[in-house]
Amino acid sequence: MKFKFLKNNKKLFSVIGFSVLFLIFIFLENILIDNLFEIRAEYDQKNKLFNEQKQKISQLKMYENNKNTKNLVENLELFLKDKKISYSLDGDLFLFDNLAPGKLIEILNPENIPGRLTLITRMGADHVLAKLPKLLSAVDKSGANVVWCCDPMHGNTVKASSGYKTRRIEDVMREVEGFFSAHDEVGTYPGGIHFEMTGQNVTECVGGVVSVTEESLGDRYHTHCDPRLNASQSLELAFLIANLMKKRRDHSAGILQAV
Repeated sequence: MKFKFLKNNKKLFSVIGFSVLFLIFIFLENILIDNLFEIRAEYDQKNKLFNEQKQKISQLKMYENNKNTKNLVENLELFLKDKKISYSLDGDLFLFDNLAPGKLIEILNPENIPGRLTLITRMGADHVLAKLPKLLSAVDKSGANVVWCCDPMHGNTVKASSGYKTRRIEDVMREVEGFFSAHDEVGTYPGGIHFEMTGQNVTECVGGVVSVTEESLGDRYHTHCDPRLNASQSLELAFLIANLMKKRRDHSAGILQAV
């Protein structure tokens, strides 16, 4: 009897199974289509912003007979590409003070929305104190809302005597200290710091409490690109930043008490 029931209802089960599969397919298709529309909308928005920035560059190139303007165009193109600021970019150049098309920051953030624009400085330990305060002051006076971030890694990359690409911890720490000092000098706020690090006991950056020498770089040089801080060196930087932030808090507290 059971076999007869299954035999008679075989077609019914097939129809039900096909219907369920069809409904699942429709459901997944709708999800996929929605995601594709979202991705397309996001792409269109980014493409629109890129074209607007590209148009601004074209407008600036109309002034290419002016030597200073040509430098500005080159710096704008580099900035849009890397979004990093090196020591070669000074305050006046950065802000387009003397040119009609407007300021670089206004081009990238025309509505001056807080948090939209992060400026990453990679000055190098030997240049940060000489160059950064002027840049901070120029941007601050312009009234622009920006987040300042320090990249002490790329501005301090050197080639060791052993031939390895490396960074000296002392240079990295000096640039971090200079970054905080520059903000203290101008009265602006250090918003972030970028590091390249790993929890592994690699030997890619020179120096530190557990010292890595140029001769020992090859022992555990595992990076496929840039040299990274190892776990011990990362902790040293963490303690340095904690001390620098504590000094700023203590200084601010002292000012409030005096007032």
